[in-house]
Amino acid sequence: MAIERVLQAERAGEARLRDCRVQAEAIVAGAREQAVAVIRRADARLSKLHAAYLSKISAEIANLPTPQAATCQTVDDANLAKAVRRLAAKLTGAP
Repeated sequence: MAIERVLQAERAGEARLRDCRVQAEAIVAGAREQAVAVIRRADARLSKLHAAYLSKISAEIANLPTPQAATCQTVDDANLAKAVRRLAAKLTGAP
């Protein structure tokens, strides 16, 4: 009968549709797993890079010269006046 063939074709179509959905869900699940793996690898690489730069910065800081204690000198008015005159001459171009 024609109706029976139509119903059978409809059932077969529904079965194929279910199979396609299952396959699509498997593909999506696989893609999600791959995305998580990529994120984990990227995060691990960034962490290593960050640690390397922190180590390099720490080494550079350790190699900086230590500041020396400032020495205080007493300056009398005559020496201060000479220094001011020398600076003024430098700034104005006067001999």
